[in-house]
Amino acid sequence: MGISRFLLPCLSCGLALMPLLAAETPSFEGHIHEANQLLDRGQLSDALAAVKAAVKLDTNRFEAPFLAAVIFHQLRQSQPARLALDAALALAPADKKAKLESLRQELTTQETSETTSVAPAAAPQLTGAARRHFDALTLIVEEADKATLDTERKNLLSEFLEKSESFVQENPDHMAIWLLRALAALELGRERSAREADRELFRLGAEKVDEPKTRQVLALLQRKGWLASGLAAMDHQVEAKRQSALRAMEVEKRRQEEEAAAQQLMGRFVGTFVSDWVPVSGSRNRFRQISLTISSNKNIRVFSRYRDRPGAKIESSHLPDMGWDQVSIDRENKELVTDAPGWRLRLDESNNVLTLTLPDDVRRSVQGTFGDLGSQLRRER
Repeated sequence: MGISRFLLPCLSCGLALMPLLAAETPSFEGHIHEANQLLDRGQLSDALAAVKAAVKLDTNRFEAPFLAAVIFHQLRQSQPARLALDAALALAPADKKAKLESLRQELTTQETSETTSVAPAAAPQLTGAARRHFDALTLIVEEADKATLDTERKNLLSEFLEKSESFVQENPDHMAIWLLRALAALELGRERSAREADRELFRLGAEKVDEPKTRQVLALLQRKGWLASGLAAMDHQVEAKRQSALRAMEVEKRRQEEEAAAQQLMGRFVGTFVSDWVPVSGSRNRFRQISLTISSNKNIRVFSRYRDRPGAKIESSHLPDMGWDQVSIDRENKELVTDAPGWRLRLDESNNVLTLTLPDDVRRSVQGTFGDLGSQLRRER
């Protein structure tokens, strides 16, 4: 169905092949620079050819065999990689050997992995619905391979990743689809999907397959660093972000609940509360009443009301030094608390009687100026 035609164009992960501008008389350094550029683009075979050209010009430099060891390592060919590295170590100056030794450790790990990995799994025979599903995925791949626009190609690759998800769940041992998923994920920058593909390819023994396209897919995964070993770290990061989001949601929920409870408590206090009428000092026929108004925006204003007889018109005067632009709410004690002077206001169960708790010095100051407020005010109807 043309799957092989898709593999080769995808191997560069969408990177355009750039022509190399060779010098008229290539030098050792020129070949090494060319090899590094090819290596960065994942063109491992061409990079190896450039290294060989450098060796022909100078067999006494360590850079060429070291670069060859790196390329063989990415191709997951541990034996030629070790031979090249031994040659590089023999030629390298002392201050360069530490870097080379770090590659030797990676080769040792790779060889251990190769000796313990399972034999390549044979592709299962597909029948019925699975075969139709596979054919449909192949059509998507072929359309992506023929696409002329980058956006069209990426949309088709995204469709392939989405629709092949259920296929690999039902047919987890189908290596060809895992290879295609790896390529699509690499080209689209889907790190998790690429790491999952690497894990399954390793399980199926892809590292034992001596087939150029398979080896190049594995090399691309290696070069990108999107290996199965990073899945656990990704899962840990995802879980950490999830837990952080849950904690933030819980904090916000508590904040909203506390704000709602505070608004509900504040709502009980909203209104005007008045004291008893008391004679004005020095006047037998004039009376005064303290009026305390609490608004929903946590403002409190105090007024002094006067009248000369019961039923007469009430005259009010605002006392700016007895007002507060913002009060706090003591939810535990269900009280409003002012700053300076420090008053505490509490309502009874009926919400109609406001009890005032004042420090002794404040009460004496208020009493001396305005008369006795008393300890309670009643809600004005």
